[in-house]
Amino acid sequence: MTQLRQQAVKSVFWVGATKIIGQIISMVSSIIVMRILTPADYGLFGMALVYQGILIIIYDLGIGLAVLQKADLTDGESHSAFWLTTIIGLILYVLSWFLAIPCGYFFSNEAIVPLIRVLSISTIFLAIQEIPFVLMAKKFEFKRRGFAELSSGIVGIASCLIMAIMGLGVWSLILSQVFKDLSSCVLIFILSKWELKFYFRLGDIKKMIRYGVTATGQSLLEYFNQSSDSIIIGRFLGQNALGYYQVALSLAKMPITRVIAITNKVTFPVFAKLQNDNEQFRNYFYKVFQLISLFAFPVFLGIFLISEDIIVLILSDKWLPSLFVLRIFCVWAIFRSYTGFLLVILKVKGNVNAAFRYSLYSSILLPASFLIGVNFGISGVAISWMLCFPVLSFYLLFLIKKEIQITFTETFKTVRHAFFGSLLMVISGFFIKFYLFSNKTISFTTMGISIFSGIIVFLWYYYIFSKDTYTEIRSLGKDLIS
Repeated sequence: MTQLRQQAVKSVFWVGATKIIGQIISMVSSIIVMRILTPADYGLFGMALVYQGILIIIYDLGIGLAVLQKADLTDGESHSAFWLTTIIGLILYVLSWFLAIPCGYFFSNEAIVPLIRVLSISTIFLAIQEIPFVLMAKKFEFKRRGFAELSSGIVGIASCLIMAIMGLGVWSLILSQVFKDLSSCVLIFILSKWELKFYFRLGDIKKMIRYGVTATGQSLLEYFNQSSDSIIIGRFLGQNALGYYQVALSLAKMPITRVIAITNKVTFPVFAKLQNDNEQFRNYFYKVFQLISLFAFPVFLGIFLISEDIIVLILSDKWLPSLFVLRIFCVWAIFRSYTGFLLVILKVKGNVNAAFRYSLYSSILLPASFLIGVNFGISGVAISWMLCFPVLSFYLLFLIKKEIQITFTETFKTVRHAFFGSLLMVISGFFIKFYLFSNKTISFTTMGISIFSGIIVFLWYYYIFSKDTYTEIRSLGKDLIS
């Protein structure tokens, strides 16, 4: 068990190290691109991403997830899975060439037709790399996989920045994504050292297909309830409103996709090894839940505190219509931080039906609330998220409670210090902003003082009330060094 713990810590380290380096570069370039491009550009890109998001879910029919979950995978099964996902990816690209036209009609904007056709090329590269990519995670080869992700990410970032400066507008966002996925596909095949064979037997992977199709259905429902806001805004409010909304949502989701996604990449193979040891499974669940809380509460409440500073100083005044939406999403993002991890737990346990039910209920409740909220603009849609998502999050936690016999009391204990420490941080931050700096204009100096004082208050709280957390972090550090 100690070996598994060390594997998990080292995997998080390598995924995290490469992600952090990549995301620092990505954040800087994204800010520059946001300052160059217009809300209309981001609105068009958001419309194209709605369709592309569906392809990203169905391009392998969940076979990659089934390969990761299967404990006794054979060589024949992995190669059969590869050829099936590749064929599916090619078919989806051909279909996308024709489906792009009705997508343009739906959004009443024919400009997205060529965008979808070009962006869909990425589906082929993702399908080809899926199985070797998953096998690297199954073997805990996150160091090499992380290098491939970092390198391909830099390719995408650099190409996007260059094309934006050249004045290519929305095409800089589209083409950079294709370049990124192409380079990722090439690097994954080189670094995985997987010997590809021309072997295919459908009978070898029938069980995995059944598991994968159910998981894909759940993911499609999850994607629909997570993307129906953009669909509804794009349809009823247009590309400019969607552009403001997408930027606010992207800023709020950035810590989730950039940091919390790191743990989700590692938790599946770790918990898959523990699926028959219920006691250790629960122990690891509480630890990961605590780590997510330790990150989510201070980061998102901190962003809430300095949200106006971020928009005015970093993005420019043209994005100020996004401010209220960003603040709403900062609170929503705390609940969203746990969703991916909780769904991983259900899938590791093989209970994709429970995950499917959660997504089904979400796909009914959320779009209905967005249709009401869109009458009040993008702010109304954001408020709809805030009213509905906490209810869905507690329902998902209830499903986890039934599956692995956790207790709500113990779960909430792992959250309390992160919550109270962050709350104290926000209160002190508001005092500094509105009493000490009330007569001063927004500047990098005032923003820096707010950030620094918030960090000090949060660390002070943990030092006084939760010294065990420091002990746990030191323990994790020793595992990494060893």
